[in-house]
Amino acid sequence: YIIKLDFHGDHRGGFVETFNEERYKILGLVHKFVQDNMSYSIHERVFRGLHFQKGEYSQGKLVSCSDGEVADYIVDVRKGSPTYMKSERIVLSKDNQVQVYVPEGCLHGFEVLKAPVTFNYKVTRPYNQEADGGVLCTDPAINLPLPDLDKMVLSEKDQKLPLLKDIELDYVYKPRCLVTGAITGQLGPEVVKELEKRGYRDIYALDKAIVDLTNEESVKDAISRFSPDIIFHCAAYTDVDGAQRNSDLASKINVNGTKYIVEASKEIDAKVIYISTDYVFKGTDDGIYETTSIPNPQSVYGKTKLEGERIVASYLKHFIVRTSWVFGGIN
Repeated sequence: YIIKLDFHGDHRGGFVETFNEERYKILGLVHKFVQDNMSYSIHERVFRGLHFQKGEYSQGKLVSCSDGEVADYIVDVRKGSPTYMKSERIVLSKDNQVQVYVPEGCLHGFEVLKAPVTFNYKVTRPYNQEADGGVLCTDPAINLPLPDLDKMVLSEKDQKLPLLKDIELDYVYKPRCLVTGAITGQLGPEVVKELEKRGYRDIYALDKAIVDLTNEESVKDAISRFSPDIIFHCAAYTDVDGAQRNSDLASKINVNGTKYIVEASKEIDAKVIYISTDYVFKGTDDGIYETTSIPNPQSVYGKTKLEGERIVASYLKHFIVRTSWVFGGIN
């Protein structure tokens, strides 16, 4: 993630909001940050990194540069990742005011381009010295675009970091997940929490504040931009009585919205998990249904959810879950 910050300034100086939990949720950053850190560098060509933390202390980082200028480097070492062993170089400075989120399972470091530098980062897990690790920044296997290597300024510790081939890393890529209805919905936020409990870290919490399910371009843009491996489609028009009164809106959300999601999923080859309902049945069998039971919805809500099922089922990479009732957890 690269996040543009809004800077407000006048002849006295300026103001910038460096973190807003609700705004970052809308951007898809649902991670909880537990520690703030600052790093100071007074010389140009200083390189800090490439660092990581092991095991349960593995960190996600939200980094920025509030003074000076750095080249930030991220190397993906998550086995199975579509960007495995690829690197990113992003210039951060007090002038461009952007933040970068570095996912867990990536090597991270930065090179000072203009000193002095103040480098800031929030982390998802506290620093633990015993879990600290790193890889030599000049490792040819990583091949970072570092000019004038003889002029690099490294700490004694960073000079002694091993090559990648000499260490064992157990980072494994877990699929990137997109969850609809994941901020203000009842079910979506619980799915996000469960995914996090199971070790998924690359989660995009999609909601009506971000995307309009009734707008095809809005849906396609959000899904193609995040490019998930799995989509949990939890968002729906679920007011049963309201759907009877406003069948057009219920159809736009439950049918058309689902269609747009499936079409966008085909473009990126993502799996779709569709949360449906027992309202697709007649409701006279004491709630005891099999996967082979014949649907016979009696309400607009049930009919629109069944239509959504059929759209999803037309796509090979799908799962349909029918449930009778959902409830939120206790925070």
